[in-house]
Amino acid sequence: MHPVQTLIRRHEVLMYICVMLSFLAVAFGGTGVVMNALFVMGWAASWFAFKYGLAQRVPTGAWNALILGSVALTGAQMYLSDESIIAVGVRFILLLLLIKLFSRKGAERDDWQIYALSFLLMAAGTALNEDVAYGALFATYVFFVTFGLALFHMRTEAARHQRIQREGMGRVYQAALAILAGGVLLSSVAIFFVFPRVGLGFFAPKSRATQAMTGFSDKVELGSHGVIRDNPEVVLRVEFPGYKGMPPEASSYHWRMMSFATYDGVKWARSLKPRESGLAFDSKTRRYDLGKLYSPALNEVLDNPSSQGRTLRVYMEPLGVSQGPQIWPTLAYELPQAIPLPFNPKSAWLRHDSVYQDLYIQQRNEMGIILEMRLATQPDPRIFREETFTSPDDPNLPGEIGELEPFLQLPTGLSRMRQLAASLTRPEQTPYQKAELLREHLQTSYTYTTNLPPVDPDNPIEGFLFETKQGHCEFFATSMVLMLRASGVPARLVNGFLGGVWNSSGDYMAVRQGDAHAWVEVYIPRYGWVPFDPTPSAGTVPLQNEGIGATLREIYDAARMNWMRYVIEYDLDNQLEGLRALSKMLSPGGKSFLSGSDSKQAQEPEEEVEPGGWGARDVVIWALFALLLWRSWRAGRRYFDARQPASSWLKLSPAVWLGLHALFFCGVGALWLGWMFEWDVARTLVGALGPAGIMAAAVLLGANFGASPQQRTQGLFASLERAVARHGVSRRADEGPAEFLARLRQLFPAHAQRLHGFERSYLRARFASEPLSPQDTQEFSRLLRELRAAQARIT
Repeated sequence: MHPVQTLIRRHEVLMYICVMLSFLAVAFGGTGVVMNALFVMGWAASWFAFKYGLAQRVPTGAWNALILGSVALTGAQMYLSDESIIAVGVRFILLLLLIKLFSRKGAERDDWQIYALSFLLMAAGTALNEDVAYGALFATYVFFVTFGLALFHMRTEAARHQRIQREGMGRVYQAALAILAGGVLLSSVAIFFVFPRVGLGFFAPKSRATQAMTGFSDKVELGSHGVIRDNPEVVLRVEFPGYKGMPPEASSYHWRMMSFATYDGVKWARSLKPRESGLAFDSKTRRYDLGKLYSPALNEVLDNPSSQGRTLRVYMEPLGVSQGPQIWPTLAYELPQAIPLPFNPKSAWLRHDSVYQDLYIQQRNEMGIILEMRLATQPDPRIFREETFTSPDDPNLPGEIGELEPFLQLPTGLSRMRQLAASLTRPEQTPYQKAELLREHLQTSYTYTTNLPPVDPDNPIEGFLFETKQGHCEFFATSMVLMLRASGVPARLVNGFLGGVWNSSGDYMAVRQGDAHAWVEVYIPRYGWVPFDPTPSAGTVPLQNEGIGATLREIYDAARMNWMRYVIEYDLDNQLEGLRALSKMLSPGGKSFLSGSDSKQAQEPEEEVEPGGWGARDVVIWALFALLLWRSWRAGRRYFDARQPASSWLKLSPAVWLGLHALFFCGVGALWLGWMFEWDVARTLVGALGPAGIMAAAVLLGANFGASPQQRTQGLFASLERAVARHGVSRRADEGPAEFLARLRQLFPAHAQRLHGFERSYLRARFASEPLSPQDTQEFSRLLRELRAAQARIT
């Protein structure tokens, strides 16, 4: 095949690949199944349509009519449907792209328009495609579009000049394009992270697809948790600042989401009217104090330095519910309000429901949320065992006794359950003692199973307690709540998640939908609601995923978390957080330049650093010093390189220029040492002599010993040109060194002998690689001085 034809075919293949990559970037973001199927079929058919010359057979007016029809269809969709403008606009671009693929005639303009439309699709994908797959598609698109545009340029030049080199895209050219594509990708990533970002949420609401929370609605039917036990979809990702790995107690964390009060014999419901109110917000620490959730007696126990527990950083997916996770007991809650700007797109507010004791996170955008929780160490259970109700008017109750009556409600019937509760507990026992007895009975006398045996649909609890004796966690929790209520103890069912699994690829704990769990909260006089979990240990151990599929899923989830954190939800908050981390890493003592004394960083205890080894700050600082040293060496060499004279625009002598260069690096060395070792001014100035001397020596070594004889002679020749340029004498573009020196001998006859000697030395060093002798250098320095002083005698 002729080289030109080969080039054209390669370009077409790359162009079609770019079109498909841009389509995949938006294919799963609301374009619709019909549009996706139409585009894929049209994309494939257009290849053959161009091959058989369909565009030449169809009149231009027909293509224009199709474009006008697409415009009318898009306008009707925008006017009549409730779809977003971006989704409708993307479908319009896809239609235009299909029309252009079918109507292309091989002209430059057609291909340029196809590339432009594919680029628009990639840009639209940033708003439609939230998955990490978009990052892979973008990187691949950059690679192929770089090669495609290069081939397009070569094809255009070949068509204009009717010739092309036989080798076409050689290996060197391909390697250069690959490096260029990598540079484009890296530069685009750098621009993304460095350019100030306020986020789309300042101008329009943002959202991400919410997960279908099978086990979380305003109703809970018995048996619903077992069907999602194998669901690996992640809902929470938890990091443990200051702790390496996963703490031992984390596998038993009960992530409370919502509670239920009313049971009708078959299912639980949230029939009580909630009473929401705000929580106290500390503007200095930017945290919500959750003391309002607990009684004064429990707060007194928790208000102890020894009870201060762990800090968790939670990345919460959009769950379709407004409830926020809790772990009993949680001391403080922090939401993303790092930048107190109006209409901050990531701002969120925390509210509390005093009826169900649920937390509600209200945010401007449904983008998921990053929050921090400060936990307390769970109190010693012995403090609860002797607490009991003294009378219906007990002042230690949270309010009127009527507030607890809904949590004593029982459906009609259940006589056998009531008799069992009475046989297991006694009236003189305290609420906590009754709860312990019932929990022990359920954990030892019944079996947890994910294969639920059939039970009486009209009375599932008594079927579980007296017949099957096997069930899911909600059977255990419901049975304990009902038996506690039958024993006169207020109790309620709680839904949430239990524990999680460690993701070693991302260094975080993943809480999955399959970790959905139900347990019990018991009201203890003076202390309030205390959690109990009656499910046997077999039902409280997180289900571990094994095999190559689980490993790949773990790697993908880690990549997805980083994509969501650093790309999808990346904005000014994240930029400032990154700058704080960088300044803390590089600054002495680990103090951030961007955080004041009242910031939350000042409130946090410093993370422990293992002694020995090199830290990131040491590596960065010594790398900078090595870079300065290398720069000094290069500066000395470049001064004597005629192709890049270092200070020709200053017209300084070598001694003056080298002195200024050393003085500059003396100041740099002083700042470097003072920053690294936190020295005072006097010690900084004295200590700067060391690195400044090293750098100055590097300048001199680079100038005198680093350059080759040819480079040094070229530097000398450049100095000669600058010396005679003062008299208006310059070297012509077509004038070689010998001709130029011959003309100088005519213009400066008094110095003809030294110029002739310099010519001999220059030619030997330039073409025979003979180094200049000290006498030659001395003679040349004298020649330069005389030429500079000869201005009065030259006309």
